[in-house]
Amino acid sequence: MAMSGKDISPCFSNKGQMKPPVQRVNANFTVDMFQELDDFARELNISRQVVIKSSLRQVPDQHRLAKKTRVR
Repeated sequence: MAMSGKDISPCFSNKGQMKPPVQRVNANFTVDMFQELDDFARELNISRQVVIKSSLRQVPDQHRLAKKTRVR
């Protein structure tokens, strides 16, 4: 619609939130680790980058959950 010049403002609710810009990082992996990541990504039919990002996201989430559980 936007490409044809039509008004697309009704498609937005303005209830979302802005995400901060992405910051790039470098990481070194062994050949064996790359192979494992690639095998896992292929098994899940996703990219290696998604495997790395989702795996790294789990670490702080699990840590936060463990801290909440210990406090109780």
